[in-house]
Amino acid sequence: MAPCRQWPWLLLLAAVLSSGACSRRGPESLALAASTSFHPAAVRLSDEFMASHPGCRVAVQGVDSAIVLQAVLSGVADAGFVDWGEIPPAASNLDVVAVADDAIAVVVNPANIVSDITVGQLRGILSGNIRSWSAVGGADRPINVVVREAGSGTKASVEALLGGVGVAGNAVVQDTSGALIESVGADGNAIGYVSFSRFDSRVRALSVDGVPCDRASIRAGLYPLVRPVHLVLPGSAKDIAGEFARFVAGERGQALIRESGLIPRSDR
Repeated sequence: MAPCRQWPWLLLLAAVLSSGACSRRGPESLALAASTSFHPAAVRLSDEFMASHPGCRVAVQGVDSAIVLQAVLSGVADAGFVDWGEIPPAASNLDVVAVADDAIAVVVNPANIVSDITVGQLRGILSGNIRSWSAVGGADRPINVVVREAGSGTKASVEALLGGVGVAGNAVVQDTSGALIESVGADGNAIGYVSFSRFDSRVRALSVDGVPCDRASIRAGLYPLVRPVHLVLPGSAKDIAGEFARFVAGERGQALIRESGLIPRSDR
């Protein structure tokens, strides 16, 4: 369960989702929460769903995966997208639908000469046991680690995929993918991680264990840092939420997920 400090976030989220498109919560309105990594795809899905369902109004807000789960459990949101590798026990009473796969790109400044890293080296860097780029084939410079905040699905997924690795106490913490990219892109000694669908030319993705972070490698199951994206909703969800879930899992929804830079489950 999310820590109590997240409840003020739920109050803010409730206010946002109750305004605008969903000012009148009813059978033809839908309040969605989405992890910040999946938020752009969630917006595309909600826009297309509204276009194909005249009269339906959907509001979607991007927050940490931990807050998404709490929002759905508390009824603040009708459904939500989370990108944890494993769904926590708190969600045992929810319907959980895997809708996409998302790789986690390990990113560095484009000027960094390192092009490949092993899973073991990444574990050592994040934990603070490897502190110089020279230990992984780079220049003799300190490694500046940039991570996501507690509650981030991306952070939780990285730590789980690396075997429960902790994070060095001197790591820089950023609360969005965009902020992490900007931080790494501005620092020639930095390293971080971000959703495959979100990284851009300000940073460069490293190969991991010799496997490039690209669509072909992810789809083939070769890239080692991949986590699923799930749609979670109450088992007693109103009809429009269930219809939205079917849309996301259907042909058009999966195509929109693909166009958003993710790997839809239908591509497996």
